[in-house]
Amino acid sequence: MVALKALLKALALIAFLGAAAALYRFTSLSQFLQKESLIAFFTGIKDSPWGPLTFMALYAAACAVAIPGTLFTLLGGVIFGAGLGTLYNLIAACAGASLAFGLARALG
Repeated sequence: MVALKALLKALALIAFLGAAAALYRFTSLSQFLQKESLIAFFTGIKDSPWGPLTFMALYAAACAVAIPGTLFTLLGGVIFGAGLGTLYNLIAACAGASLAFGLARALG
């Protein structure tokens, strides 16, 4: 019974990683994650009241699926300034790490 449960978790992890790779490879997600596209997108939402929340959600999701956060960290500083950018980056990085831990705990 324990071996079956472990096998199901391993298969779920493989399916999750495969779906993430397929989304990146076969959709326009790879073009969206280019530096210029991200700067244009985040500059557009900067003045929106949902802008910081959107930024933090995307940053956390990127961290959870192992997309390097350096680009998001730099974007947060450039778009929101040093003070708010640092705060938003810290919140999003912690949320992303918690999400990644939860996924690893549930699937790994």
